[in-house]
Amino acid sequence: MMNNKLDKSITATNKSIIDLYNKIKSASLILRPTFQRKLVWRKNHKYNFIKTILDNYPFPEIYIATGEIDIDSMSEIEVVVDGQQRLSTIRDYIDGVGDFEKQSTIPRFNLLDTNTKKDFLSYKVIVRELGNIDAEIINDVFQRINSTEYSLNTIEKMNASYHDNPFMEFCKKLLESCDVDENILLQDISCFFKEHLIFTDNDIRRMIDLQFIMLVVISLEIGYFNRTSEINKYLKKYNEDFPLENKIQEQLHEIIHFINSLYLSPKSYWFNKANIFTLIIELSKVDLSNINKKIFQERLYYLDEIYSKKDIVDSQFSSYMEVAKEAVNDKKSRVLRGEFIKNILLSCKL
Repeated sequence: MMNNKLDKSITATNKSIIDLYNKIKSASLILRPTFQRKLVWRKNHKYNFIKTILDNYPFPEIYIATGEIDIDSMSEIEVVVDGQQRLSTIRDYIDGVGDFEKQSTIPRFNLLDTNTKKDFLSYKVIVRELGNIDAEIINDVFQRINSTEYSLNTIEKMNASYHDNPFMEFCKKLLESCDVDENILLQDISCFFKEHLIFTDNDIRRMIDLQFIMLVVISLEIGYFNRTSEINKYLKKYNEDFPLENKIQEQLHEIIHFINSLYLSPKSYWFNKANIFTLIIELSKVDLSNINKKIFQERLYYLDEIYSKKDIVDSQFSSYMEVAKEAVNDKKSRVLRGEFIKNILLSCKL
């Protein structure tokens, strides 16, 4: 059996779009090796990806390996291991062909001013060059890059692939509307997460916040599920339209307004990601007007206090804390946390 371990780790380099484009046009960089998948991006995926570059935003790295040597041109042929859709979209945009031939959604490359063209062509793409490695290892690298089910890396990659997905776009609005001129419901929801510091800078940088809000939105609809298993289904199901948008934002707005009215401490245990997730989902299941807010507030205050003193005499709360750790995201743990909050809410009914 072949040992597919690489001799050394693969370092990243920066290559300009014009360098990559010229290699593609000269056929010294092959976009479609046999192990690659078919191109599946829709028009709007492509348009939004090009807009990402025009706005000088980053997109995920691509992987390239050395293929055969072309004796006639005395040059090495390279193959794209991962990133063929991004690079083919860039090529088609510059050439003005395919989905870019007759469109008015984004500025056409040939109509850009000189400086904008130069900025686009000099944009730096992060490239990992695998070098001259066996075809079996190239295929293995490709499969590993694309097989991790909704790891953080995949969430980051989805941001490039699903720019116009209505479900994802709605979730982004729930996070990014605090400082922009959006409707008041989106503003309030977005500002809630920002002002209560639900997410760290690293969370935001690695798109953990986007993954979190997607989990919240899906759980509001179908209840608790295991880890991130339903995200892919929702992206596929709502690839054309997300009709639940108004319903979800109204529901979330009512819940965050209720939580804000509890006046919890800025450093409250309940603003931990796992805890606020559970609070939101469980509050969505009850009639908030039928909850004695004062009693509920006192109960959360009490649990906050014993948590801060680390003097946990409540065995049920102790069990809750064990599964409130950020890494514990299986369905069983989410249900257990939910039952704990549910029982508190039942004891606070008017």
